[in-house]
Amino acid sequence: MRGQANEAMDWRAKGHGEMNEIREDEFLKTVTKSKFAVVHFYHPDMPRCKIVDMHLEKLATKYIATKFARIDAVKVITLSKPPLVSPGSCIIPIGRCLCMI
Repeated sequence: MRGQANEAMDWRAKGHGEMNEIREDEFLKTVTKSKFAVVHFYHPDMPRCKIVDMHLEKLATKYIATKFARIDAVKVITLSKPPLVSPGSCIIPIGRCLCMI
């Protein structure tokens, strides 16, 4: 029991349990700190991305062992050549992938 509580405290210290906005330069640091991570590459003008964010925020509180983050795909596309992702909603699970949306 104590081990699980300590582990949960460590995860919370790493930002688990909530959806965080990250920048392109924080991407690798964010996803390599945790065993499991889900990154949502969103487009700010797409309503479906807001819906996906809402659901991922709920999942983040439920699955505390997984790090949930989001990154503005438009900024990533303009900063990287060739583009990392195309505009739209894209979710990339990092770690052991049980299912891909």
